[in-house]
Amino acid sequence: MILDWYRAKRAELKARRAYADAEARVYEALNDPFGEPQADDESDWIPIGLEGSIAETGHPQDRLTMLKKARALHIGNPTGRAIVETLVAFVVGDGFHVRAVAEDEEQADLAAPVQERVDDLMEAVGNGLGWDWFTEESIRRWARDGETFIHLFPESRDVRFLEPDDVVDSGSYTKAVITDADDALTVTGYRTASLGVVEADRIIHRKFGVDANVMRGLPLLYPVLSRVRKYDTWLDDLGTLIKLRTAIALIRKHTAAPSVVQTFADNQKTDTVSKKEGTLRVQKIRPGAIIDASGLEYEFKSPNVDASDLGEYGRFIMLNIASGVGQAEYMVSGDASNNNYASISVAETAPFERFRRYKRSWARTFRAVLLRLLNGSDIEVPEGVSLNVQPSALPVRDLEAMVKALSLARADGVLSKQSYMARLGLDYTEEARALTQEREEASAYAAAAGE
Repeated sequence: MILDWYRAKRAELKARRAYADAEARVYEALNDPFGEPQADDESDWIPIGLEGSIAETGHPQDRLTMLKKARALHIGNPTGRAIVETLVAFVVGDGFHVRAVAEDEEQADLAAPVQERVDDLMEAVGNGLGWDWFTEESIRRWARDGETFIHLFPESRDVRFLEPDDVVDSGSYTKAVITDADDALTVTGYRTASLGVVEADRIIHRKFGVDANVMRGLPLLYPVLSRVRKYDTWLDDLGTLIKLRTAIALIRKHTAAPSVVQTFADNQKTDTVSKKEGTLRVQKIRPGAIIDASGLEYEFKSPNVDASDLGEYGRFIMLNIASGVGQAEYMVSGDASNNNYASISVAETAPFERFRRYKRSWARTFRAVLLRLLNGSDIEVPEGVSLNVQPSALPVRDLEAMVKALSLARADGVLSKQSYMARLGLDYTEEARALTQEREEASAYAAAAGE
């Protein structure tokens, strides 16, 4: 008897272990936190392991799907929107300032009329939307779509944007970029679905996240498409856990007979609600109410759900997203409470260097746009005058320390006055003009006081 009982229990335990292992494998296949989502609604997501990269294959459906997903995340997902708009905010800053600068004092008179024409152009660009709109949308399209196509119209001194899905040739995205047969970096034109072939000198094409010889760019959100979705799933799971913990407030234990319990429930109701399952009793209890009951025992229950690591898992996902887009954690989450000053300063180093590089690169692009618009029309920039496009400086946490360091470098003769002011986010030409005006006004005031 004892031996039979032992064998039966051993078989039962073995069966339970096999069932638990099978259940764990199924759960891991559907919810693997370190793999790609494999739910049955995954068919419309881009498989990461395509043969060759999407940027190289140029498969229209893959690229169109990628573009739609990136735009959908930017429009409707808080995390996706924060990623793109954070990059735009840091790179654009308070704008790209343009000044016409004469190479020497003898040609200073030539810079003033050019500056007036540039100001008029910047105000009228985009059919009157203005320079700030143009610079911000250029960078937003670049990050969100992976590329920006700036269509130049020198005869009217204006610009428009081409949509990436319009630059296509017979279903191919990469073939839409026409290059020299012997040099992939020499672009001669662009094939579009709406305008036909557009000459290269009328298009400025900026790509994101790819090498120079790759024809099309990749969206900033491309590496984290699945991770952003996984973070949304984690938020849903967290909400479900909170609901589970508050689903049952207490258990009322009755010691009386069933008929007495039914009578008790009927007497306690304050209203009834009709459902397809039947009539439900509803009892309204105000906060702080005291209940007197005979033959009852009230037991407050809280589900024993061990989810202490759930918050840590969510932060791991957020850190993975932040590293995938090259930003600090607080830039993506909008929450800096997990970091102290020292850790934030270290975490900002790489993103800030990247933002500075983006700023310089886009300053050169915007300068090229202005020169093409000016030189392609009846307005030309004369020799001896150059356009200086100055990006704004990144925010500084300790301005006093930075000013002291710059002052020491200036005093040692290793930093020019123009570079000094640029690091402070000031326009050298504008400040020099303002300082000259202040000195002239002070001299005039002193002369008037002396009389």
